[in-house]
Amino acid sequence: MTVSGLFRAVRWTSVCGAVLVAAGCDTPFEVRELNGVSVDVHDQQVVVTNSSASPVFAFVIGREIEARTDWIPCVDAVRCSPIEPGSSRSYPYDTIMREPWEKEVVVRWWHAAPDASGVVKPTDFGSLVVPLSFP
Repeated sequence: MTVSGLFRAVRWTSVCGAVLVAAGCDTPFEVRELNGVSVDVHDQQVVVTNSSASPVFAFVIGREIEARTDWIPCVDAVRCSPIEPGSSRSYPYDTIMREPWEKEVVVRWWHAAPDASGVVKPTDFGSLVVPLSFP
């Protein structure tokens, strides 16, 4: 084997090893957090917690089915109740739109703020991909 071929083999092995280590550390029971919103999975539920300074609206959907779904972020607090700061909301697996074989969901959230004309619009979007846990 040439030196460059050996270098490629070592580099490829190192990259694969790093990916495996990272994947092994990413358990389904780990809390994920981004911009003051955290997501945890336990007891067949996805739990979204809002630790930000203002209410957030959230949407949980299967990762595969999301690609085929056209959804619009809701900011009407009457129709789509937001998660208040310091509060959590549970989404049982059987209420989440997803294919039966899906092992991951996408949790999307956003804040609502008035634009220059005073109309409330969605803003400050965030999302996390979360693996589901099964017994």
